[in-house]
Amino acid sequence: MPNLTDLLPPPLLRLAGRLQTRVPALRPFFQAIAGRLAAREGVIRHGPAAGLRFQAGVPIVGYRLGTTEPDFQAAFAARIRPGDVVYDLGANVGFYAVLAARLVGPAGRVVSFEPFPESAARARENAARNGFGHVEVVETAVGRAPGTDWLAFSNTSVTHHLGDRSTAGLEVPVTSVDAYVAAGGPPPDVVKVDVEGAEVAVLHGMVDTLRDHRPAVLVEVHYPVYDLPETLDALVTPLGYRVTVLGGGPVPAGGERGHVLLDPPERA
Repeated sequence: MPNLTDLLPPPLLRLAGRLQTRVPALRPFFQAIAGRLAAREGVIRHGPAAGLRFQAGVPIVGYRLGTTEPDFQAAFAARIRPGDVVYDLGANVGFYAVLAARLVGPAGRVVSFEPFPESAARARENAARNGFGHVEVVETAVGRAPGTDWLAFSNTSVTHHLGDRSTAGLEVPVTSVDAYVAAGGPPPDVVKVDVEGAEVAVLHGMVDTLRDHRPAVLVEVHYPVYDLPETLDALVTPLGYRVTVLGGGPVPAGGERGHVLLDPPERA
């Protein structure tokens, strides 16, 4: 049976999320609620993932309830067709992976890349909860080229990130989209990128895939990424991709947050 938090309307839940940012004194209260929800397996209540079973394991209420980033969820879902191959780069606990798995259906495939072992395990569990045998979780980070890098720990696995060796973390393997495809991986039709600051490296490592296989790409920008506009101009626009920002405005250039959509005209 759902509890009261499960039944609250999405606008109220998003308001609560903003309040904890603006009023630090309220943060412990909201985090306690989020922690309780994260620990419970339940049914996602809202959005295109509604009805799927999920256990977040991280204190983000929107994952369990389906209210996180509703506009981005909608943009992601709109680009996925039955039978597609979807790459989820930075899958964390698998929210977007199970959403994609529903949309591609059993004839499609979802490849989730997640370097943090606990999150990768959770993503596998959430796929299994829904009987999604067409989800594969690859326990590696994604960047410019194959190798290794330091995964720096943050206060939650959602914001673990590559490169900062001054903090606690662990060494993780790294691949690139081009290397994964060249090694026999199924070429993607849609790619979601949520890599906490490594967005430019990921784009450099998937130029061949963009040119040869023409996937739609959705990029979440959360960390300061100052050379993203120049990277898109140099690597993506010459391939004929349309570059737009969800909600309008320019491509984030000064450390702003945002969602950048890269669409080949043939998949419009």
